[in-house]
Amino acid sequence: KPVEFITLQPMHTFGDERLRHWNAVCGLSVSADGKHAATVGEDLRVLVWDLEKGSVVKTLAEGRHNVDHRKTHTVFSRNGKRLIMHDLAALSVYEWPSLELTARVPTFVHRGVDSLDCTADGNLIIFSHSVIPDDVAVIWKLAGNPLLESKRFTVKGDVASISPDGRLFSTDYLSDADVRDTQTGESRWQSEGGFDRLPQFSPESDRVAIIENNSVYICRAEDGETLKEIEFEDVPYIRDAAISADLKVLAESSDNEVKLW
Repeated sequence: KPVEFITLQPMHTFGDERLRHWNAVCGLSVSADGKHAATVGEDLRVLVWDLEKGSVVKTLAEGRHNVDHRKTHTVFSRNGKRLIMHDLAALSVYEWPSLELTARVPTFVHRGVDSLDCTADGNLIIFSHSVIPDDVAVIWKLAGNPLLESKRFTVKGDVASISPDGRLFSTDYLSDADVRDTQTGESRWQSEGGFDRLPQFSPESDRVAIIENNSVYICRAEDGETLKEIEFEDVPYIRDAAISADLKVLAESSDNEVKLW
């Protein structure tokens, strides 16, 4: 049974008519302390918000030559020290909370990327994109300035995430999950099919949460062994899930409820 049902109440409607996104918000990442967020909008702008005030702190990028709302992504490092963005032109690293731009490197991915993630300290950055006929996962190492491309792997799957400690990364292709070694790119384990979302690593990097229909599976990150299955009764499917360090699971289900297990 769930530990708690969570009722979400809006704190702010971000921005006024002049400053808010003019159309849909298509991407969102939240800072480690929960006080700020970065959003990507259909209006071709990337904005940083103060969540307590509901106001814009900075515009990171804008314009059709820099932003595609489907292919531009942001992520905050879990240690609260970096904000990372990949727009249509380059990979950018900002110190947080000063928003000082410390590195910006063209990646020559002219159509943008399909996903963006980083380790807890922000020193390893992974993004994925489609290159016909294959998909590619690229890992960058932040070694001062500039960024250095560290690894490039051909994978099956156009989205990727990296474990907080940087040892493993995961991809999702159709209904198959694939967890790989970041040094060699070799597959550690794969699902047998039927999984619906990219595996989500726990903060300690030792567990992953995987969704299949109306169930969330907690698996060991090293070998994929299933440690626990959480089934949502009378729910067709789970939309998304995340796992905490103490193995609590936060999940959003198709009946528009958010539950903590």
